[in-house]
Amino acid sequence: MHRRRERERAQRERLIVTAARELAEAESWHAVTTRRLAAEIEYSRPKTFWAALHGLATLMRSGRLPENGHEKRLTLLIGHFAGG
Repeated sequence: MHRRRERERAQRERLIVTAARELAEAESWHAVTTRRLAAEIEYSRPKTFWAALHGLATLMRSGRLPENGHEKRLTLLIGHFAGG
């Protein structure tokens, strides 16, 4: 069961990243909001937000994102969700 959930989470994250890149390329990064992503991938906004938050935390913990700016990224993500 745990492996299936991990596969589903990874698939959802890939779907979100792909949709975000496509929106950004077509319209700009300002167009990438949780509302737009949720509509694109047909998930609820909360599920989209939590998947994005999990992905961001994973990137931060693994060191693939520079340490400076962590707070700003979290603030932006939460701001997009709250206002998006």
